[in-house]
Amino acid sequence: WNTLPPMPTARRSHSSIYHNHHLYVVGGWQSCSFLDFSGSELTSVDALDMRNLQWNHLPPLPREVCSAHLAIVSDNLFVLGGCCGLNCVADVHEFDLTRQTWRQRSPMPYICEGGYAVSFNDHVYVVGGEERSCMRFNPRNNTWTSLQRPQFIHNGPSLVLNGN
Repeated sequence: WNTLPPMPTARRSHSSIYHNHHLYVVGGWQSCSFLDFSGSELTSVDALDMRNLQWNHLPPLPREVCSAHLAIVSDNLFVLGGCCGLNCVADVHEFDLTRQTWRQRSPMPYICEGGYAVSFNDHVYVVGGEERSCMRFNPRNNTWTSLQRPQFIHNGPSLVLNGN
């Protein structure tokens, strides 16, 4: 194990993803402890450059969110769903890692609380959760396709992508 520099913003219920030597930490809940519900949701996005172990603040999310799904397609970071206050949302925001700009995309056809996202063949798949979601996003034409739902609820599943 190696100790990394502390995050610039203390948080929990955030989302993270690793891409191109950077660990991205998105949104979350800022509070003093896990049992402290007096905190607030965050719009902050931080990136740890694993080559020099320096944190960088990126432009904030267009809205606060915790427990969102993340995926990377063509050097763009997608933030999908999550919770905002007591409500789960179907919002989709895309961050262009090169231009450092956000844009809103078509929302998911339905909420996916507790699911997971993965990118494959230039698409984003959102799977699982309480709603047994299974949907595919095409970033090129900003459209969603609903796919056959899983038979069982998979809350907080892990996805593994086999490149073979």
